[in-house]
Amino acid sequence: MGSYNRVDGTYVCQSLELLEIPRRRWGWQGFYAPDFIFAVRDPRAALDAGLDLPGLEGAAGRTAGMVHAVGAVRRDSAVRRILAALIGSGVVDDPPIRATSVSSPDHRELAREVVVNSTVLLRNTGVLPLSGSVRRLAVIGPAGHDAMYTAGGSSAVELDLSRLLTPLESIRQRAEGHLEVAIAQGTLGDIPLPPVPPGVLSVPDGSSPGVEVHRVGVDGTRRVEIRPDIDIVLSPEEVDTSFPALFRCRLTADRTGPHRLSLDLGGGAVVRIDGQEVMAGAREASPFFQGPACPLQCVVDLTAGQAVDVEIEADVASGLVVPEMGMLPRIVLGWQPPDDLIHEATEAARAADVAVVVVNMASSEGMDRARLDLPGDQDALIKAVASANRQTVVVLNTPGAVTMPWVDDVAAVLQVWYPGEQFGPALAAMLFGDASPGGRLPLTFPRSVHDLPGGDRRPGESPGAIELTEGTRIGYRAAGVIAHGPLFPFGFGLDYGHTRHEIRAVHASDEIEIGLTVLNEGTVAATHVVQAYVHPLVEPSQRYLCGVARAVVPPESSVDITLRVEARSLDEVVPRGLRRLLVATSSSDPGTTIEEPTAAMPATASTTTSHSPTTHEE
Repeated sequence: MGSYNRVDGTYVCQSLELLEIPRRRWGWQGFYAPDFIFAVRDPRAALDAGLDLPGLEGAAGRTAGMVHAVGAVRRDSAVRRILAALIGSGVVDDPPIRATSVSSPDHRELAREVVVNSTVLLRNTGVLPLSGSVRRLAVIGPAGHDAMYTAGGSSAVELDLSRLLTPLESIRQRAEGHLEVAIAQGTLGDIPLPPVPPGVLSVPDGSSPGVEVHRVGVDGTRRVEIRPDIDIVLSPEEVDTSFPALFRCRLTADRTGPHRLSLDLGGGAVVRIDGQEVMAGAREASPFFQGPACPLQCVVDLTAGQAVDVEIEADVASGLVVPEMGMLPRIVLGWQPPDDLIHEATEAARAADVAVVVVNMASSEGMDRARLDLPGDQDALIKAVASANRQTVVVLNTPGAVTMPWVDDVAAVLQVWYPGEQFGPALAAMLFGDASPGGRLPLTFPRSVHDLPGGDRRPGESPGAIELTEGTRIGYRAAGVIAHGPLFPFGFGLDYGHTRHEIRAVHASDEIEIGLTVLNEGTVAATHVVQAYVHPLVEPSQRYLCGVARAVVPPESSVDITLRVEARSLDEVVPRGLRRLLVATSSSDPGTTIEEPTAAMPATASTTTSHSPTTHEE
C-alpha cells in the first residue's frame, strides 16, 4: 500500500525507485495498491511506476481510461498479481459472508476489556478506585454523546447509538444506591462552535454589516464580494471556478471577557485578530468520513463595544473535493461568548467529595496536530475545578500526548484515548474498582511540544519538504526529552495493585531469556509490564526497547514469566561488547543492569533484583 507523501520530490505511488525495492530486492510477489485514491495524484504515472490498483472509482472513474492506455504487458502483469492474491488467499473459492450483526454480548464484553487494558493510569494519589466514603460525585465535561469515541478517517466507526452507553450514563448506573452524582457541562470540548452571528460583523472600515471576501479564480482573476458571515461550504462548481483566499472584517462583541473561537475548515487557514495570529492549521476535510469534526480552537479576550480586526488567509485548494463522501472545502468561524459553564462546574466540584473531569481533543486522518495543549478552555476548566476540589480525577479522551499544566494539582489522571462504544461501562468499572487500568504508554508525553523534533515549527506551517536529520532520536530518545525529562515516559503506567519483579535467571541461545517472578503485594489483581532495553555504552543517554513481557497477577500472589530478547535483532541495534541490558518498567526507569550471558551460561546464572514501577503519585 503506497503512502500519501513524497520522497525526494516524487509521490510514493508514482516512484518506480521505491516500488521496485520489494519486487527486485526482496522477491515480493504481491500487488501494489494506494492508501485509498487520495494517494494517487497522477494515475498514468502511478501505473507506469508499477502500481497495480491505481483507483477505486470503477469503470466510469478517473482511472478507467488509464488502464487501457498502458501497454498490454504492464496491464496483464497487474491483473495477474491481483488475481493471484485473490485466489491464493481463498476469497475466490470461499468468499467472506458479511455478518448481519457483529455485536453480541461476548463481543461487547471483549471491547470493554480492551478499553480497560489499554487505559493508562498516569497519576493516582489514592483517590482511585473510589472508596466507600465517597457520597457525592461530580461528573464534569463532555461525558455524554459529546464524548470522543472514535477518530476520523480510515479508523472511523459509525456509532450505534441504540447500544451506546455514555460515560455519564454508566457512572450513574454504577453509582445508583451508593452515591449521588451531580452533573456540570463545564466545557463544550473540542467541537466547532456556533457560527459567529452576522450582527457582530462589519466590513473593515465599519461602514456597513458584512465580511469582505477576496475570491481568486482558477484563471488567476480576483474579485471582492461582501458576505453576511464567515460560513462557507464550497460547491463543486465553485471549486472549479473560484475560491475565497482572504476574509476581512471587524468583530464587535457585546460582552467583555474570554471568548472561545473555532475555525471548522477543509483546507488551510491562518486567523489573525488585530494583526496577531490566534489560529493556524490545515485539515483535508472536517469531518473525515465518520469521525468527529476537527476545528482549530483558541480563546481571546474581547471588550464589549470595542471592535477588533479579523483577517483569515485561506487555502481552500488544499482541501479534499469528494462530494459523494461529503468532503468539500469549507471555512466556518464559530464562537462561544463568555458564559457560566466553568463557574457552574467549580461549584459542583466544591460540593462533591470527588470530581471527575472528562476533557477531549478531536483527531482524524487528513490533519496534523500542531499543539499539545488541550483545545479551547479545557485547561482553564481543570485548573478551576482542581482549585475547588483537590480530589479531582481527569479523564483524557485524547488521541495522544497532551501537556498538563495542572497535573500536580489533581489527584488522578486516566488516559483513555478513543475507547469506542464501550467507553462508558469501562470507565465506570475503573473508577469504582471493578477493573484496574492495565495499559502502558506506547509513546512519550513530553513536557512541551518544543521538546520534540519539529516542535519549533509554527502551527500554520505545512512545508512541502521536511529534512529529517534526527535519525532514531525521536520519542523517548529525542534530545529535548532527554534534556528536560518527560512528563510521563514511554512504557509508564500505574494500576491499583502494588507489583514488583525479581530476576530469577538469565539464559542465552538464539534469544536471551530473562526469567522473572512478578509479585503483587496488593489486595486487587494488577497488571505488571516488564521491558528490556539495550543501552549503548558509547551513548549514555540512549536506550532502545528490545523486549516486553506482561503479567496479570492475582492479589497477594506471584507469577513467573519470561522476557525474551532476540539476539540477532539486538546485534543489529548495538554490537556485542558495546552494550548493556536493562530490565525496567519504563524508558525513564533506571532499572536493573544484567550481565549479558553467553550461550554457554547455564539457565540458573543470574542476579536476583527486585524493582517496582516508577510512580507519579504523592
